[in-house]
Amino acid sequence: MNLFEYQGKRLFAEYGIPVPRGTLVADAGQIPLLPAGGVVKPQVLTGGRGKAGAIRSVDTAEQAKELVEHFLKVPVKGHQAEKILIEDKIDIAKEYYFSIFVNRSNKCISLMFSPAGGVEIEGNDSKGISIVDINPLIGLRDYMIKTLLSRFGLYKDKELNALIRKAYNLFTEKKMMLLEINPLVVTKSGELTALDAKIVLDDWVVDDNIREEDRQSSGSMTPFERAFAEVGASAVELDGDIAIFAGGAGASMASADSIARRGGKLRCIIDHGTMPASSEDEATRRQMAEVERLMLALNPKVIFINMFFQAGRLDYECATMKLAFEEAAKTVPVVARCVGRMAVEGRALLASTPIRVINSYNEACAEVIRLEAM
Repeated sequence: MNLFEYQGKRLFAEYGIPVPRGTLVADAGQIPLLPAGGVVKPQVLTGGRGKAGAIRSVDTAEQAKELVEHFLKVPVKGHQAEKILIEDKIDIAKEYYFSIFVNRSNKCISLMFSPAGGVEIEGNDSKGISIVDINPLIGLRDYMIKTLLSRFGLYKDKELNALIRKAYNLFTEKKMMLLEINPLVVTKSGELTALDAKIVLDDWVVDDNIREEDRQSSGSMTPFERAFAEVGASAVELDGDIAIFAGGAGASMASADSIARRGGKLRCIIDHGTMPASSEDEATRRQMAEVERLMLALNPKVIFINMFFQAGRLDYECATMKLAFEEAAKTVPVVARCVGRMAVEGRALLASTPIRVINSYNEACAEVIRLEAM
């Protein structure tokens, strides 16, 4: 589950990671006094807010009020903010990038650092990025932090060393999938401050880490993610080109990993979960098909459906798939792999549609990548 910036910074503050002083508001009547100006930041679960003009510096409370009224009405990259974070202005001397993430390829936790923060990390060349894997048997050690920072001459920075260790403790204790600070800034007075926070939690531990009012907030998910959650599926909205919808034995994450390793950019990942798309009731299947069609609103270049059923019936599942994508597949490529119980019957239902049915997992992944590149 993705956290909002203010939720991430709340966790940062609990673990002693410095963050700007801020006030969270839900209407324009809650604007704080801003004698030295401030920064207005709508809280939405999407990247690139700065490029979209959604992080705005103001000099007065009146200017902040105007922006709060604006952002509570106007979506940011398709996401409507329900809360706005107003923070103190920070005098920035340097910007770094820092993250901790679950490295699936190396089966460990990894640290990433760059002295060029404030931009998309993909834009930095390999010489400007340092990555260190953490041996899961011994955890984080001082020499690992030194290795991470030595290329940039920062390994003697005691404050930066301490922040990395605090961030690692937060990451492991809260069972995170990703902790990213971009930018991590050095102020003109020489203090480190986390200017942004991007955190992804393991779904299994969300209840341990998010306060009750945050869990009940309708804004904790995007409308797309919420629609799938309401029917028993888990969805994560991303910024790429390929929509993945999979079910059975970890198929969603396996599919996402396979596509990512082949260079594909993911638009969303959907885990089928208990979604009743394989129901024998046609009315239920039509309802589930409407939900599945929401993928089209994300404008993916390709939709990859990977179903591996041992108990559910793939003939019913494919009937729902046909309802959802038979027409759409004429313009948006849909690649489907269906293996397991009643798979032969299910694939027969799709044979007369534009949906591309491929039995081989590797061939299906390769076809998805080929279609994305077109």
